[in-house]
Amino acid sequence: MVAVTVGASVAGVLGMLLSVPICSILYSILRTNVNERLEKQNAQKIKINSQKEVRKN
Repeated sequence: MVAVTVGASVAGVLGMLLSVPICSILYSILRTNVNERLEKQNAQKIKINSQKEVRKN
């Protein structure tokens, strides 16, 4: 809904039509980037925890 409103205020009817696909593409790229960063962060935590376990034994 925000995409349509912003698109309409910037470029009228054409903006309304183009803003939805543009926002969905940006959302998809952002979601992929965030998921990759979270997976990397989680992998680092697992590695650190496994190193701590090895040191305990």
